[in-house]
Amino acid sequence: MSLINPKTDKLVKRLTIAATITASYFLLTADYGPQPNALDPLESFGDMIVGIGSYGSHLPVPIYHALRVPLLKNEVEYNYKLMKGHKEQWKEHGCSIMSDSWTDRKQQCIINFLVNSAAWTMFVKSIDL
Repeated sequence: MSLINPKTDKLVKRLTIAATITASYFLLTADYGPQPNALDPLESFGDMIVGIGSYGSHLPVPIYHALRVPLLKNEVEYNYKLMKGHKEQWKEHGCSIMSDSWTDRKQQCIINFLVNSAAWTMFVKSIDL
């Protein structure tokens, strides 16, 4: 039995989150293949191993829900915070709204909306038609 209580030890919580994030990134890369501008899948595997090794041998195995739902919500919140600063720049310096569309294998149309500014291009929304 471990002497560390993962529910109360702050360092353990941080390491658990780091290991879970690296594991989820590896799984997403394995599910969908390497994305443009993403780490090589073998590098993400190495990152996952380092994250798990940082925690130790008692890392609880994350369940599907823990990998997909809370981490996705955290990423969405993070992106909204990033976008907030850019919205202010858009008002001051201007921006361009861009869209692209594509059709999946089931013939469903998907439209992506992006905003281009001097800082960078940012994904804003996707609509399924």
